[in-house]
Amino acid sequence: MTELSGFTPNLEAILAYEPDLVVITFDPGDLVLGLEAAAVPVILFDAAATIEDVY
Repeated sequence: MTELSGFTPNLEAILAYEPDLVVITFDPGDLVLGLEAAAVPVILFDAAATIEDVY
């Protein structure tokens, strides 16, 4: 299988793993739209901007 990257996610590589759910903190391009079109649920969180946001 293709290795996954958090910095440059590849829709086809993600779908090859047949995920039940994908959790991401940013949407580079149309990743969310592609996952939703493939009927994969997506949870999109805002990334932590400060150290306080981490906790």
